[in-house]
Amino acid sequence: MHKEKNMTYQEKEIEYALQIIHHRNELDDLEVIEWLKSSEHQQLLEELALWGRACGDGIVGNVEEAKSVVAVKIKRRKLRLYVRLSVIAASVVVFFMVGILLLTRQETAITIAETEKGNYISLTLANGEVVNLDQQRGEVFRGNAGIIVNDSLKGLACGKIAELHRDSAIAWNVLKVPVGQTYHISLADGTQVWLNAATELQFPTRFCKEFRRVRLRGEAYFEVSKNVGRPFIVELDSNTNIEVLGTSFNIKAYEDDGKVEALLEKGKILMVANGRSVGLTPGELGIYERGEISLYRPDRLEAYTAWRSGKFIFENASLYQVAKELARWYGLQVKYRGGKIADLKISGNLRRSSDLNTILKALEKTGKIQFEIDGQTLWILPGN
Repeated sequence: MHKEKNMTYQEKEIEYALQIIHHRNELDDLEVIEWLKSSEHQQLLEELALWGRACGDGIVGNVEEAKSVVAVKIKRRKLRLYVRLSVIAASVVVFFMVGILLLTRQETAITIAETEKGNYISLTLANGEVVNLDQQRGEVFRGNAGIIVNDSLKGLACGKIAELHRDSAIAWNVLKVPVGQTYHISLADGTQVWLNAATELQFPTRFCKEFRRVRLRGEAYFEVSKNVGRPFIVELDSNTNIEVLGTSFNIKAYEDDGKVEALLEKGKILMVANGRSVGLTPGELGIYERGEISLYRPDRLEAYTAWRSGKFIFENASLYQVAKELARWYGLQVKYRGGKIADLKISGNLRRSSDLNTILKALEKTGKIQFEIDGQTLWILPGN
């Protein structure tokens, strides 16, 4: 339906837009995708989300308030420009609040890593086709093995029609998230997964009857849909995996770290390595390193999951660990020059959406270190 230039909207359209903003997970993925094919619907959603951000509370509350927002065309235009600039300059994007606006994620990439131009979130399908998820929206795959939809508001969703084709072969797909970005995927069983930067997740379009299995390289936060009869397994390598029934936990398993960390927030998981299994209870951190599994109770759990809310939180972390985090987020190589400084301990709370210079200046205030940037290389030197 064509709308006049004043862009008036039907009340039911506004109500549905508010449903997307407030209750995105309760809506049907394909229905939302179909609704968003209209550029006018996209604009309506954008206006409401941007207004909420500018007002400070993040969300427009009801239909009457929404009507007043979309009625003011001039303010709307000024607001869009203001929010674009404020997102870039003030760096207030929180990535796991995806679902509000595609614009948010696009602006975040600008502030994060100019060093990574050309990198994009990709999905490699079982047939070898590579899909650029930063560009292709809506349905990206449909077949007997299931369906995969790229929802710009929610992330990747898959598998809702797979139950009709249980006799079909299970197709494995590979989701890759580059440096400087995060991403969300809803698996066929309803399990929610948030992927950190420089992470790869292999997943089937649908799961087999006996168990649910995915493979992870990098870091991810899981909210596993409970199914006692079908345990959920996260494979990390040929000797290490995490086994769960229904729970919330974070796994950090970057190959260059030389260790695996699993932090349990809710439920129970088993950390399995080299034939040995150790159970974790909520609040425990399991670390597999050098052939051994050790358990700890961190004082500050949020330091291990802060990436989901767009933060770096370092709690007595070594400079080596801090530099690793910066390298993965800003797309850098890290090198040290002079002195044994990699073991220096650092604590702090920084926004990941800040530009690199802001981060480095904050770290230099310790007086113990200084930085030099040479192209893609970050040199770390002892402080003066």
